[in-house]
Amino acid sequence: MTALEQALRTALLDFVWQGVVVAFLLWMALFVMRRRSANARYIASCLALITLVALPVLTVCVVHSRPIASRVSEPFFSTVPQTVAAVWKGSVASTPDWLGSLGSLAIPAWAFGVILFSLRLAWGSRQVAVLRRSGELAEGSVLAVAASIGSRLGLTRPVRILITSLAEGPSVVGWIRPVILLPAATLLGLTPEQLEAVLAHEFAHIRRYDYLVNVLQMVVETLLFYHPAVWWTSARIRHERELCCDDLAVSLCGDPVCYARALTKLERQRTFAPKMAMGSNDGPLLYRIQRLTGAATRRFGPSRLPGILAICLAVACVGLCVTWSRVHAQEVKVRPAAPKAAAAPTPAVADAPGVRVDVGDATVLVRVPVEYPRSAIEDEIEGNVRVEVTVDASGKVKVAHVLSGPDELRDTVLASVQKWNFKADSSSDPVRVSVRFQLPKAEIDVDDDDSDVDMDADTDSDDDEVAEVEKAMPELESALQEAESAIEEAESELNEKFADLTSQVEEAQHELEKLGKIDEHINLMDGRVLKHLRILGLSDQSRNDLLKKLPVHEGDTLSKSGIEKLDKVLHEFDGHLSCFAIPIDDGKATILIERK
Repeated sequence: MTALEQALRTALLDFVWQGVVVAFLLWMALFVMRRRSANARYIASCLALITLVALPVLTVCVVHSRPIASRVSEPFFSTVPQTVAAVWKGSVASTPDWLGSLGSLAIPAWAFGVILFSLRLAWGSRQVAVLRRSGELAEGSVLAVAASIGSRLGLTRPVRILITSLAEGPSVVGWIRPVILLPAATLLGLTPEQLEAVLAHEFAHIRRYDYLVNVLQMVVETLLFYHPAVWWTSARIRHERELCCDDLAVSLCGDPVCYARALTKLERQRTFAPKMAMGSNDGPLLYRIQRLTGAATRRFGPSRLPGILAICLAVACVGLCVTWSRVHAQEVKVRPAAPKAAAAPTPAVADAPGVRVDVGDATVLVRVPVEYPRSAIEDEIEGNVRVEVTVDASGKVKVAHVLSGPDELRDTVLASVQKWNFKADSSSDPVRVSVRFQLPKAEIDVDDDDSDVDMDADTDSDDDEVAEVEKAMPELESALQEAESAIEEAESELNEKFADLTSQVEEAQHELEKLGKIDEHINLMDGRVLKHLRILGLSDQSRNDLLKKLPVHEGDTLSKSGIEKLDKVLHEFDGHLSCFAIPIDDGKATILIERK
């Protein structure tokens, strides 16, 4: 395995826990910022996605700049020392093979997933191209409204408005030459004011370069598809993006109720939209309507599901760490002298049984083990093979030739040495490598009685270590069961929320219909009790200042003179404010104050 492959595998595996940490930090940040603006939460989510992209790149650079010569220093879940595998017994002995296969399959599995998700990205691009080719230029009245909105937003790029029968909702495609796609049903079903609000939302996407950001999100989802943190972070970006465009559209059209009705009509028409297109009816409809009309009963923060998943993954990682720590401690006991790092010179290293390699004062960063040829073992051939190696400036082997040694052993030594990678050195002196071959049976030369005693001692030690590992297994299984139970509870809670979604949308539509039944005849309000007083379209500071000056408050009995005073106060406070009185059954009324 080359140094680059080793660095890439390390980055893919280490990103499992790195992504969990970033997702948990973003979840906490969104919870703290739940009362801040949607744009602030959008920026925080984008920074989290950039961090998720930077972490694997940084890991590859760090690991590749410091190559690893020993498998002991690799990530604990990418490889398992062979010495430990020899210690474990029974069912425990299968665990190192499973962990080792996980590391070896990391790069092929990742490459296969990237290919599949690249097909998804190509399919989305094809859908967008079909939508652009199928549209016809809009009429002059629609273009005039679009030109007015573009000038108010300060857009200098030309924007085309196309009418198409394939799109199911208004959407934006492209960022160099942006195009707004409008279905014919949208023009027929929306009033001129509602159409202006919807176009303002689409122009907000163009001004913010949201299409480019969305394409970059899909590229990140393709490269890091295997981590749920990437998908959750990307979903949060899309959610906050729609809220930012809603705020910008309302600031342009000045009528949140009109825009909320337009969103409701668009949702009834929508059945399908390509992922790469930016639409005004994306995101959670109910929350957006409640947020626009000021009827939201609570602040929506991030879901608890990512936090639960992060905790479950952390429990699993802790369990693997505990197991690996026990195994590593056993390895230290069994192997008395292990090199700390590849950067330190290692005069003699044991490879295959009966093979010892001596590189002198040289430092080998990447070394392929030397094997003892089976044919040489069968012919009982032993001896020393001395090789002289010339290394280039980057540390790679340029020339290697055998100085001495049995002919049957020379080829296997050369084949291994030519794949080594030495530490870069300014000196041009050749490196002398000595490989000693000794038949494995010659190493077993001890007294029978001493051998029996050592075997008994090793057996007792192995039994104690296996019992220790088996004792820790129930704790890990219990932790995993608790994590599974927490995930099931979270899924049940989400199912209940989805079941109530339809009824909540109907309630929001009913509330909009009640807001539309406004009777402007002041005489009908005389003698009624003011039950609700709502103010729309003003900031929190302006709303508080207005409430202090109003002559009527909730719970007061309305009169014709009181309503006239209310109208006078509103006119003096802001000439663009208007007042609507809505009669309610049982002698009560609601007053709605909003900007014209």
